[in-house]
Amino acid sequence: MPFAGVEIPSIQLGALESCLKERGINIQTRHLYLRVAEIYGIKNYNFLIYPPNDSYTAQMAFSKYVFPNHWEEKKDKFKEYYNTYIIKQNTDFLSFDEYLQKTDFFYNWF
Repeated sequence: MPFAGVEIPSIQLGALESCLKERGINIQTRHLYLRVAEIYGIKNYNFLIYPPNDSYTAQMAFSKYVFPNHWEEKKDKFKEYYNTYIIKQNTDFLSFDEYLQKTDFFYNWF
């Protein structure tokens, strides 16, 4: 799941949509990162993707759907990293379990 700043729409999606429509292909695009920002809450979402963090931090929870075996093997390490480096920076942020719960909600909604 690519994460992007909510204030900058994806130019790639707009260009692809326009190109396909010119060729008579009916298409609808979705900026799914906007839905994720809504689910996490904009403050939490921005905290995850902007320095001192980056979008790879946010993608951590989505790895469980792409690499489930790796996720199961490393889940405790992910949680330790999250609690040590992410929460330490901002105690108002979602706990690891809340973050996973909201990620699961998004994944099941999608």
